[in-house]
Amino acid sequence: MGQTTSMQEDKMKKRIRQAMGSFMDFGTHLKNANEWYALAEKNLWLMFFPSIFRAQICSTPKNCYLSFRIVIDPNVSAELLPYVWRIRGNVAVEVRKMRRPVEMQLDLGDFRVDIPRDPTYESGSSETIGQAKTLTVAQFYYIYCFLSDVKACAAHTVRFPEKTTSTGDTDFDETECQICMDKKKQVALPCTHSFCLNCFQHWSTQSQTCPICRAKFNCSEGDELWQLTSDEVEDLGSYATDLVARIYEYLDKRDRSNHTDEDIKRSAELYSAAIAVKQTPLRKF
Repeated sequence: MGQTTSMQEDKMKKRIRQAMGSFMDFGTHLKNANEWYALAEKNLWLMFFPSIFRAQICSTPKNCYLSFRIVIDPNVSAELLPYVWRIRGNVAVEVRKMRRPVEMQLDLGDFRVDIPRDPTYESGSSETIGQAKTLTVAQFYYIYCFLSDVKACAAHTVRFPEKTTSTGDTDFDETECQICMDKKKQVALPCTHSFCLNCFQHWSTQSQTCPICRAKFNCSEGDELWQLTSDEVEDLGSYATDLVARIYEYLDKRDRSNHTDEDIKRSAELYSAAIAVKQTPLRKF
């Protein structure tokens, strides 16, 4: 089991190295991450709606999206940034889970499709769900790889991963219910904590808060509650649903962001200045 887990980690590390490019590429990838999540999610709902509901699988919250923004150490100069951006601490990514306003959601009978929107937000807005998280560059690319798979699902070009029987301790292999520790997780709340259906139903009759973090929820079968698929990949729709659910779980375990709006604004200005600098090969320094 340990060997299988190690192989999975090695594959992901290799994939992250392959995905990383130049500092200019990083900016493009950040933009892609903001666009892919919204567009791929919309396309998946349109293409896989019949199969998803025949299997009684609810997608991740249809009124949520992720917003990624760059954070740069103010002590790093724009001239050096393209050469040192991979060094831990120089560049990070802040990610927020956002709630789409009602006017950006398209009602199509029994389900709703989110209309992509500009991934910006106002500080303190009621659209922000939970706490902002801070990602290292490597952690961002971890999520970026999963987002690219979600996009591939929408384009029908995905290659399913090899099935494994690993039960090792990794960010994505925790399948036990956090209450009974016995069954595979089936239901996840807006806070991303997940449980088996029996435990959730029993708990929800007594309380409207998450058993783990005490975050309030106001639904039992609404838009903010979704079911997790198993490790068995039966079709593109269920596979993509599982990918998005895993992204939310991974983000839940990241460090809380302490960056202010001023930090984000200053970082955006520094980034713009850095990409405007004509890069010189290191051997000429």
